[in-house]
Amino acid sequence: MKAPGLVRATGFSEALKRRVYVFNDIVSRKLFLGRDNLVVVNHPVRRVSAVFNPGVLVDNDVVHLYPRIVYGYYMYVSAVGYLSLSLDYVLEDNLYTDKLFEAEIVVYPDEWFDMVGVEDPRVYFLGDELYMTYCGRSIDYYEKRRKGMQGSYPVTAINTGKPNAWVKKTIYAFPEGYGLDVFDDRDAFLLKSGNNTYLFHRPTLTSGDRYLLISRVGEPSIERESTASLTHIYEPVEVLEPAPFEEKIGWATPPVSLGRDQYLVFLHGVDALKTGYHLFALQLSIKSSEISIEAVTPKYIMTLTLFPEKYGERSFTIFPTGLSRINRNEYLIAYGAADLVLGLGIINLDDVLRILDEGRIF
Repeated sequence: MKAPGLVRATGFSEALKRRVYVFNDIVSRKLFLGRDNLVVVNHPVRRVSAVFNPGVLVDNDVVHLYPRIVYGYYMYVSAVGYLSLSLDYVLEDNLYTDKLFEAEIVVYPDEWFDMVGVEDPRVYFLGDELYMTYCGRSIDYYEKRRKGMQGSYPVTAINTGKPNAWVKKTIYAFPEGYGLDVFDDRDAFLLKSGNNTYLFHRPTLTSGDRYLLISRVGEPSIERESTASLTHIYEPVEVLEPAPFEEKIGWATPPVSLGRDQYLVFLHGVDALKTGYHLFALQLSIKSSEISIEAVTPKYIMTLTLFPEKYGERSFTIFPTGLSRINRNEYLIAYGAADLVLGLGIINLDDVLRILDEGRIF
């Protein structure tokens, strides 16, 4: 359903028509890590209940992971951890490793906008600055859910120079009276294209309708002081809606630049038939407020394959949140499996582009 006042991306209808319920999994799984692989060194409770939905950064053959962690499921309050391992170890195919890694809690609930959870971090560069955008569940999250009010927000933090050091900077929300009554807003990250900064996000309205949006926002602050401020979202563009065979879709990993104004971005789709999660991709052109879908992978390019993806706290779930380049054509993709463990795999850019050509619009 189209929300009143929302502009749709060029190619919206054409992309929707090209999508089919077919699977062509091109992700090579390399490693799973679960609660028994982590020891938390800066909390008296050393073992978490679950570790999943990680941000990732590969730098000098070191894999920096920022997973979402939870200690229990009563209120499902999440934080972001940090651990590192060698890229060589990931590439050795230690799929079900018993190796133990030290981890730290680095971003945790401590503000009104995230007191009930810091969820699903995306880690990425804007220019020379390293940012993390996550979903913050506010201090009155459960009460607002009951009243049909907004209880979660995209929040961006900036890295202060060390992998474990972050400062929360910006909370994003539509201005009061904008006309979109948001209930929940997540699956978010930033992109700077030209002179503009864009927020990729997936708000759910009080009506229950979800919208896959790219909106304009102000450029995030690079000041390191620990004061977070509210920034308004404006000029939202609806990019795509679920296919007839899907219950919902959402943004997955931060995008890959394909050249001037051209970006590759991954999305998850939730199967309406089996309520399973799968992955597909778009090629976007972003020029000022003009957003076009250049191509779509008609088929899903990652699906539920291995046992940890099929069974867990939320079974039949793959939820990619991290992507980082490891060589000219290959990227490390990091994802949550069944809301219980994190997975790492390799995806080849040439394979994605080839499938995108099968669903090319422009």
